[in-house]
Amino acid sequence: PPPRQSLCRDAEKTVLRARHRIKELERAIASLADENMFIREFELKKAQLRQMGYLRENTLLPRGTCAAKIYVQELLVTEFIFSGLLDTLDDDQLNALLSGVDFEARKNDLFQKTSILDLDPVYEIAHYIQGICGKESILYDARVAAITYAWSQGQPFAQVQRLCNLDEGDIISVFRRTLDLLRQIRDAVNDSALRARLKNCMGKLDRDEASVIEIQ
Repeated sequence: PPPRQSLCRDAEKTVLRARHRIKELERAIASLADENMFIREFELKKAQLRQMGYLRENTLLPRGTCAAKIYVQELLVTEFIFSGLLDTLDDDQLNALLSGVDFEARKNDLFQKTSILDLDPVYEIAHYIQGICGKESILYDARVAAITYAWSQGQPFAQVQRLCNLDEGDIISVFRRTLDLLRQIRDAVNDSALRARLKNCMGKLDRDEASVIEIQ
């Protein structure tokens, strides 16, 4: 009967849509990586961490405990700490160094050249990590150090802007990301002298246009 024909046509459309969705899901499932690949990747990461002295069997060593509390470029930052590199820098240089962590400049970004940092130890650490974990394991750009150094020294924002062609918001983002990383490191280390020093470094960046937190 005509009423039943209409219901059948509606049902047929529903079934066709369901079959189409099933095929989509089957294709999505087929494109998923083999579950064993994730296990292999996990075991590879553990082997790398053991080689670098972050793990002994399945137990975290001091480097591993520190890295577990860092949420950006944790291997690079941890090596900065344990290599003694931070001890060779004054507070403004330390802020400048850390601002390059996980920073990726755009193609047309320009910065004034600076010699405030000896980058040889930085590149040595980066190459060491990349030699074990691969080239893509490190993201660091030292060019941004000039503006962070100037800001840390107390220069006005207008002067900092003359050192690069970044937008105001991008410059402030650099300072705030550095502040966040300083806070992470402070919470990750046990050395009271270093913690006090990091607090002072944070105070140098957390001012005026870049102010976001109350230093505790």
